Amino acid sequence: FSEFINANVNQYNENIFIGGKLNYDDPQYDEKYEEIPHGLVRRIVNRSLSNEERSKIGYSEHYRLDSLAWWRVVSGYLSANLPSKSKYSEKTWERTIRIEFFDHLTSRATYLLDVAVKEKETFEKGQNKTRVLSSIVEAAAWLEMAISWDDVNPPPPEMRKNLGLAYMNMVRSDEGGGFPFFEDIFHAGGDNNDPNQDHRHNWWTHKNQEGVKNWKQWATLRWKEEWGSFLELDSSRAVPGYDQVKIVYDAVLNRASMKT
Repeated sequence: FSEFINANVNQYNENIFIGGKLNYDDPQYDEKYEEIPHGLVRRIVNRSLSNEERSKIGYSEHYRLDSLAWWRVVSGYLSANLPSKSKYSEKTWERTIRIEFFDHLTSRATYLLDVAVKEKETFEKGQNKTRVLSSIVEAAAWLEMAISWDDVNPPPPEMRKNLGLAYMNMVRSDEGGGFPFFEDIFHAGGDNNDPNQDHRHNWWTHKNQEGVKNWKQWATLRWKEEWGSFLELDSSRAVPGYDQVKIVYDAVLNRASMKT
């Protein structure tokens, strides 16, 4: 596959997209190229060019807005709900559509969170300080949406880990301007039974968070819940970064208990 991409990448100016996943190993492809989530497909780019773009201040916000535009197109063609799990078995293409939808949705959220956190770490100090809170908030919202909306597949431990990471970076953010607005492009209406809206129960508003004074306090509670759930799962022990998560989680809780 790497030979095929090498032969065409210059001709198409890296406007090459892939829908599925390779069912065999291609180390040369993995070493040279990266797949960036792009709606219901992924854009294939040279890793050296991708790293160069990601090293620039403002990349996460650029990706957030650009990728959101393509997802607006997807949401415009989305019916009231995804194919029913009770009606379609795992062998049907309708069930495959459901799997693909959540796979691409979570890939976009995970990539957005990754580039935002790395950009924040790179430009954390100095006069070129970046603003990534909107990207982190949107990534968390999409992960919340995937967990609550996908009632077929339980969330993998990596998703709990990433959600906790997002909330931790919200708490640590010193950006001004208040809590960023999250545009729910999948909001289909006012029906409280609409599964698209389930994630709102875990999302910040002044009305649905009783006993919580501000959004940072809410984010702290959500961080504790998600990383606590992650650490309780036996399958999480095989996830890279498990030990680091446990160290940070235990240290924060120990400091909190000492204060009380």
